[in-house]
Amino acid sequence: MDSNLSIGLIKNGQVNYYGVKRENDSILNLDNSKKIFEIGSISKVLTANILSKFIIEKKVGLNDNISSYIGLKLKDSAKISFKSLANHTSGIPRMPNNFSNSSKKNPLNPYKDYNVDDLEIYLSDSLKINHDTKGKFLYSNLGFAMIGYTLSKIDNQDYKSMFNEYIFSKYKMNNTTFEKEKVNNLLVKGLNSQGNEVPNWDFQIFGPAGGILSNTEDMAKYIIAQFDKTDKELQLLRKQTYKINTGLGMGLGWFIEKPKSNKKKMYRHGGNTGGYSSMMIVDVNNKNGIIILSNVTSRNPYFENINKLAASLLKQIRN
Repeated sequence: MDSNLSIGLIKNGQVNYYGVKRENDSILNLDNSKKIFEIGSISKVLTANILSKFIIEKKVGLNDNISSYIGLKLKDSAKISFKSLANHTSGIPRMPNNFSNSSKKNPLNPYKDYNVDDLEIYLSDSLKINHDTKGKFLYSNLGFAMIGYTLSKIDNQDYKSMFNEYIFSKYKMNNTTFEKEKVNNLLVKGLNSQGNEVPNWDFQIFGPAGGILSNTEDMAKYIIAQFDKTDKELQLLRKQTYKINTGLGMGLGWFIEKPKSNKKKMYRHGGNTGGYSSMMIVDVNNKNGIIILSNVTSRNPYFENINKLAASLLKQIRN
């Protein structure tokens, strides 16, 4: 199978698209800006966007305890704020301890059999906060599944409907979805490290953590939206809520590079699934950005080159 790279490069608010395909030992140019890829954990930024909307509309408070909204008693009456979930400082693990029971059923599609009932059982019976890591950065897919679950309870609709209404429609991301059946004719098949086709992942309740399918055309629209100074939701999304180290902070969902300097500040998030890798970086101050989507698995030893390429391209257009 052929590996694809789809690139949206935004300079001064204007976007150009570039696409390449590796076919045997040849590299070919192609127009794949409309082709659909799994974007993996970039989904977390869009999930945090809905949280930001609810905060702006005073439906929730950033420091509110999620248990106040879900109608479910968390084990040991745990107190977990939206903020701590959105910046990965809640002290909860990366994945729930009952996840492996489901993922073993279908290792090539590990999230498919983990549903809302499994999550609720975990939250009420097994949830454990590590107090050694609480208040410190510890990346968690579980945390964003919990954000999506809680917001859908508040909004009284499933998370797919929320995303359609509050994100995909608002930013005119017309081919962005959680449902591969809707975009199957545009879908680029994911590849494993041997270059063989692998199944797409069905995320179920973990969709808000990594289940979105999109293309560079739609993701470029989302990047350009970041330059709108009147969009309070996106402004709140990018506000630093935690300092990881001197060069890296967290907003809501976004990683923030060089948080000390407003002029050099950049926002980024990557995504990886069984058959895809992606990276999005935004330079709001200069109205520049980049989105790279690929069907290169994170298990490929060279997948980090995608992140390096994104950083290098953005650096070139800034100079």
